[in-house]
Amino acid sequence: MPKQGNDLALQEDFKHAVQDAYDQGVACSKPILAGNYKLIGRTTQQLVNPGNLKEIYIFCVVADHYPSLSFQAHQFLKLDTSAQIRTPFVTDVFAVDVITEMLQTPLRFLSYVSRRVQYHDRVMASHEITVLAYHLRSNLWIDDEFNFL
Repeated sequence: MPKQGNDLALQEDFKHAVQDAYDQGVACSKPILAGNYKLIGRTTQQLVNPGNLKEIYIFCVVADHYPSLSFQAHQFLKLDTSAQIRTPFVTDVFAVDVITEMLQTPLRFLSYVSRRVQYHDRVMASHEITVLAYHLRSNLWIDDEFNFL
């Protein structure tokens, strides 16, 4: 007998695990971009002009291994992006750990995240580690002739 899932319960769990975190990230990003707040570095005490921010990346990281997370993010996540607020990076904490081990400098890590969210609608995998493996081989570059990977 096939397993029958409760679609409403799945959507509610996703909302609590990912959508609410993403919405909070967007809610924090908008006033910063509007210039309503000042950003001061903890160690340098220098004022950072939020108007100069070119990109904001929102990370939605769940604590448990969640095999269908990527698929559900494509299906259920309601996006509120702009030119500066990018598509969120949705994954689990274990994938973040592996990514930071494999991409050891901040520049390589941010390059991967930037490319990953840029291809949000064009890349689907059962787990983020699969996308990372492709990135390590091909620098996560997808030619325009390909619609979906």
